[in-house]
Amino acid sequence: MTKRIGKQKAIVAIARKLLVAVWHVLTEQEADCHADAQAIARKLMNWIAHHGLTPGQHRDLLLLLYQQLDQLGLSEELEEIDYYGTTYRLSVRQQLLREAQKRQSS
Repeated sequence: MTKRIGKQKAIVAIARKLLVAVWHVLTEQEADCHADAQAIARKLMNWIAHHGLTPGQHRDLLLLLYQQLDQLGLSEELEEIDYYGTTYRLSVRQQLLREAQKRQSS
């Protein structure tokens, strides 16, 4: 693109595309419909693992992952996630954990 329209115009064009995409996500309050649910779940799990949870608390990590996926509307799409060679089942187990946490907070 830089060869056709120049470097500065290419930067502005790409920035505009990103801004339009972000605007659509924020106004419609839903995740990208073309996103790979497995990739999103792996990235969320990686972020959760590196920011705030203590090692060995897999139940809390998976519960937080399920809550985030639920907020994005992706929790129904995934039954399991592969994370560094380990497969975690999300559907029934995480729903039970979420219901238990709701009962404890009430």
